[in-house]
Amino acid sequence: RWVQQLESVEPNACMVLKRDGTSYEEARDKLARHILAFFQLGHDAREMARHGAWDIAKQAHWDTFVNNYFDAFEKALGQRRKRLPGAGSSITRMHVRDTVRLHKEARNPNDASPGPRMHLFTVRAQMPEELSGIRRLASNLWWTWHPSAAGLFRSLSPELWTQMRHNPLKVLEALPQTVIDQHMQNPEFIGRMREVISNFDAYMGDREAIHTPRRIAYMCMEYGLHESMPFYSGGLGVLAGDTLKAASDMNLPMVAVGLAYRRGSFRQTLDRDGNQREEYASIDFTTLPLQPVVDTDGTRILVYVRFPGRAVAVQAWRVDVGSVPLYLLDTDHPNNSHADREITAVLYAGERDRRLQQEMVLGIGGSKMLRAIGEPPTVYHMNESHTAFLSLDRQFNMVRDGDVDFPAAFEYCKQTSVFTTHTPIPAGHETYKEDLLRPYLVHYQDRLHRSWENLMALGRVNESDKDADFSMSLMALRNSSGVNAVSKIHRRVSQKMFSNVMPGFHESEVPIGAVTNGAHRNTWLAAHWQSRFDDMFGQDWRKPDFDESRWDEIRDIPASEFRKVRAHLKKRLMSEVLRRVHSDGRARGESAMTLSRILDAVHKDAMVVGFARRFVPYKRPT
Repeated sequence: RWVQQLESVEPNACMVLKRDGTSYEEARDKLARHILAFFQLGHDAREMARHGAWDIAKQAHWDTFVNNYFDAFEKALGQRRKRLPGAGSSITRMHVRDTVRLHKEARNPNDASPGPRMHLFTVRAQMPEELSGIRRLASNLWWTWHPSAAGLFRSLSPELWTQMRHNPLKVLEALPQTVIDQHMQNPEFIGRMREVISNFDAYMGDREAIHTPRRIAYMCMEYGLHESMPFYSGGLGVLAGDTLKAASDMNLPMVAVGLAYRRGSFRQTLDRDGNQREEYASIDFTTLPLQPVVDTDGTRILVYVRFPGRAVAVQAWRVDVGSVPLYLLDTDHPNNSHADREITAVLYAGERDRRLQQEMVLGIGGSKMLRAIGEPPTVYHMNESHTAFLSLDRQFNMVRDGDVDFPAAFEYCKQTSVFTTHTPIPAGHETYKEDLLRPYLVHYQDRLHRSWENLMALGRVNESDKDADFSMSLMALRNSSGVNAVSKIHRRVSQKMFSNVMPGFHESEVPIGAVTNGAHRNTWLAAHWQSRFDDMFGQDWRKPDFDESRWDEIRDIPASEFRKVRAHLKKRLMSEVLRRVHSDGRARGESAMTLSRILDAVHKDAMVVGFARRFVPYKRPT
């Protein structure tokens, strides 16, 4: 539009390609015809077009365009005053001009480059003092397993709650001031809010550890805490998330470490031909309950992990899962090269060297970070073998700082580490070629006063087999005093799989225990039943010391209530399935007729059988 408003524009100097109401094919053909026509012009006509384009370019500078921003800002203020009389009256066009002038004066005098200077800022609705607690509530994932808290956020704006994918911080950021003011005048909302915040404060105030004051460090590659935090891809992450929630409920002195992925895990979609497609979306950390980990003067705490020819800076973000602090590490820091900033970009990077780098950041960087922030644990729990490198860092620090040799450091670290294995087949265990590992770990032979062959033997079945790959699972197993599988069946599978590592044991006596995977009750139990149990048992049923015999009282609930609740939950499930089918169909360009035919064919009362990703015998599908 700006070009069209200019006077005396050379006809062939610039083409305005209108897209509104024009299909992609039409716009493409029009652009192609214009390019062909331009090359058919004579020499003089093309020269005139070039000079005309230069004349237009000379007028396209910031001093010309900024007035449009001033006009748009003035119109926005006008609309704001109509909605809320008196609001924004202190901000004027002149105020904005003065702000722009001050930014120009503050510019580096040695920087003569033209153009504007962009300054990041965030616009937030003003939260009344009475509502300050609701932001505090949204900043702790306690709300994810308390339906009354989630319901409170939903009541702020059901539309935004769905649109923002159940992220309360994003809802609060997007909430119009008028809606906030309406809730402030609603006694029923204020009463519910105060009750939820009171329950949260009571929960956080009851923090006496029931077992030991010693700190437990839980290390894992992924955490499935809530859909709004896409730092997980499957069952390992969901189990880890449930473990942190249960630890909080039990008042265990736990601290957790993982990675903060800037693009998370991919979202699976299907194209029109039925082929799977992977989509990654950038994650805005400012919309998540993540707090940068800083020291007393507000400076980011950094630790460095040694890589070939460089040291990679690692920073941390803290998210509170009830009373359990979870520190998520990432390498997206200005001190790093672009390639190193991408180390923690996506979950489970496919390239072997990138995966190795992620596991070094998690294991070695995690160990360093816990010391740097003053959270030195007594016991380390390696949830899968991705974190096994933490043993090297712990052993190095003992050899460096204490009067101990490597065997003593190795034994101490082993006695204060446990390892949970989840993978039932040898091919699923992480392994690396020696030539890939050597540049990254060779310096540890000097640090630990061990030969390279001795270090590599930690990850090999046969310690003398120099051609074998290095297994992260074997390293974790040999550096742990306790190893467990995730079910009794899985224990037998793991005992057989690792029996060649312990030749002195019969297969059935290989020291691997079984701790069956559980589910965090309050996360997965329907809101109706949580409310029902509150009526029956008060809040006692939520506590770990609840008298289990009282569950027999559930038998007094009439069968009709179970059927009614189940039918309601199935209705919600089917509605969500149909919504996703419709949304995904629209995204891949399915016709309305096709979608209608698909949706109409779904019988909502039919039995539903589903499985996610894999269907394997050891998961007990029967």
